[in-house]
Amino acid sequence: MKDRKKPLSAIEIAKIENEATEWVEEGVQTTTDKRLVYLRAIFYHAFEKTKKINLGDIPYFQIRGKAADNVRQGKFSEADFSNILAELPKYLHPLVKFLHLTGMRSGQAQAITWEMIDDDNVLRMPGFLTKNGQPYSSALTNRKGEPYEATAFMVNMKTRPHGEPVFDTTKRRMANGLPQTKTRDV
Repeated sequence: MKDRKKPLSAIEIAKIENEATEWVEEGVQTTTDKRLVYLRAIFYHAFEKTKKINLGDIPYFQIRGKAADNVRQGKFSEADFSNILAELPKYLHPLVKFLHLTGMRSGQAQAITWEMIDDDNVLRMPGFLTKNGQPYSSALTNRKGEPYEATAFMVNMKTRPHGEPVFDTTKRRMANGLPQTKTRDV
């Protein structure tokens, strides 16, 4: 009795198929396809390894395999970006231009220190600062060795102070020249 395969009931199968259909219709297709692949793998694992279900009990999930439909959109036009820069304090311009060029996360960019930039003007980002934990390198110049507008101040820096952040955001929390206090600081 213990090793007996108990097939899924018609109600269970209908529930799974109904929820999967709802998932497909309401979700972002790329994410849904990925989840359905995982769900299919779970069912096949249950069939092959545990023998607790029959092959016929595995519901069919149509995986459309279309191109990604959740690709980020809406990058600023150059005119929009110029207008945004005009509204920001000057000390934030280098950081914001760098973020615009690279698409890097702001916290990651703010953690860049001068020793992460080598003599060949390549940024060596350590894995502990990246979202996926993998280190990577990024050139701060084009193939001709010319800096991009957003990286020119880094490339042209004659002295790179050890341990100092590349982007000065210390004024970020300043108002009228005075540090902002938070309730927990008082």
